[in-house]
This record gives sequence, C-alpha cells and structure tokens, in this order.
Amino acid sequence: MTRYIIRRLLWGVVLLIVVCALTFVFFRVFPTGDPAVLRAGRDPSPGLIREIRHSLGLDHSTLDQFWKYIKGVFLHFDLGYSYYSRQSVRSLIFERLPATLSLTIGAAVLWVLAGLSVGIISALRRHSPIDRASMGTALLLISAPEFWLGLVALLLFSQDIGKFPILPGSGTYVGLTSDPGKWFTSLVMPWIVLASTGVAIYARLMRGSLIETMSEDYIRTARAKGLPEHRVVRQGVRASITPIATLLPLEIVRRDNPRRFPDRPGHRTARGAIHHHRQHPRGHRLCVPRPTGALLVSAPAPSCVAR
Repeated sequence: MTRYIIRRLLWGVVLLIVVCALTFVFFRVFPTGDPAVLRAGRDPSPGLIREIRHSLGLDHSTLDQFWKYIKGVFLHFDLGYSYYSRQSVRSLIFERLPATLSLTIGAAVLWVLAGLSVGIISALRRHSPIDRASMGTALLLISAPEFWLGLVALLLFSQDIGKFPILPGSGTYVGLTSDPGKWFTSLVMPWIVLASTGVAIYARLMRGSLIETMSEDYIRTARAKGLPEHRVVRQGVRASITPIATLLPLEIVRRDNPRRFPDRPGHRTARGAIHHHRQHPRGHRLCVPRPTGALLVSAPAPSCVAR
C-alpha cells in the first residue's frame, strides 16, 4: 500500500508538470492580448510598453520563462507576488490557511457525522414518517443555494441583524490560538451553512447504499445464524460507507471554492485571497494553470502569471 501511494503521488507531480506545459503551449499557440499592453492602460507610449515587458520578463525566451517558473514552484514553493498587494503569494496562502482549514474541516466533520446518522436511521426505518421527513428536508437543502442559506441564517440568528440573535454575526472571527471559545462560536453558523447541502447529499447516499447492502445474501445469512441486529447493521454500514469515503475529498474541494461561497470582510480564506495575476521581482512571465481546489493535478483553470 505504501508503494502504491508513493507511486500515485509521483505520478501526480508528473501530471502537474505536463498540465503546466500544455497550458503554457496553448497560450503561446492561440492568439492572446499582449500582457504589457494590457497593463499599460489606454494609449500607452512605446517606452512604457518596453519597460513593462522588461519588468515582466517578456523579453526572455519561452523556455527560460517556463523553466524558472517550474523550478521556483517545485523547489522553493515560490508562487510569485500579487499584482494588487505586492505581497508574496506564499505568505498570503499561509496567512489565511488557518481560517480555511478551520472552516473546511469543521464543516466536513459536521456534514459527515450528521449525514451518516440521518442516512442510517432513514435506511433502517424505511418509509416511516422519520424517513419521509428527513429525505424531504434533504431535498430542500440540496435545492437551496449556500449563499442564500447564509443570508437567511444571518437575518435570523446573527447577533447584529438577526431576528433571534443567538450566534455571532459578521466580522467576529478570531484565530484558534487567540481565543478558542470565541473561535468556536464564530464558526458555528458558517459550519452549519456550509455543511447543510453536504448533510443532505450524504444522508441520501448513505440511505440508498445501506438499503442495498442490507438486502445482500450475506446479511440475510448473518441474521439467519442469529447474529445480533446491531452487529448486522454495523457490518452493513461498513460495506455501505465506501462511496462516502470516495466522495469526501471531492466534496471538500467543491465546497472550498470561493466562487460558490465568497469571502466576507474579516473572513478571508486562503484560496479567496490569491489573485489570478501574480508577479515576481525577477520578472519572468508565463501562463500556467491556476489550480481550482485541492485537486491540484486534475482541475486546472488557466491563469497568466508573471514571474
């Protein structure tokens, strides 16, 4: 198993390099606007364009640009500098990484525990009022956009503008090391909103998978041999949880997308903080894939990066 994991990780690095190279070639083959002209503004002078081209490294060879970028990323984790804040992209990531991990991991734990529990109860009490109520609620949560649920939660339960002020509102987030109690209470509402759709999806998946598993021959054999029902259910849950474990990494990536759940003031996450355009003082520009989510090697979106 260890050898298999190492081999897959190495192939992931190779795939990332290949994706970077292909995207780089595509931006050279297909016609695109000159980045120096785009940065120079309206009616730029030739001298200004030449200066910008030099600062961005557009006067370097294509292979030199690509090689320096790949070497910086893989050897030094050097992602360049933001065009807007002039800060290191790496420092921006690490600055907001704790908030990202707090939000994502907490919501994932919540939707897994709640979704599996509801799915198991619904499967064991199939067609009961509990089953119908839980699956109906799950359908409503799947249909509701997360940004709308967040606004509704703020209007109802936030302490600043809510009708029932029981939870902290906007701008109350603090770090875990600063105040663990306030950190926890400030994330309760974001955790619930972000996990709402996940709970519905996992409950429906677990229900369907467990119902199918409990009808298998080995389950009937276990019951015929007099095995206690709780042990039979435990074996069925173990066999039914495989699709849940497969879906979990993809679901975490999808829900961490800042396009789905934009950052609020004072609640910036690591991915929401990184601009599409970056610049390095050495000034070597190239176009590489900007990863979308944690699936770094298989979900790229093109972005022009200056190095």
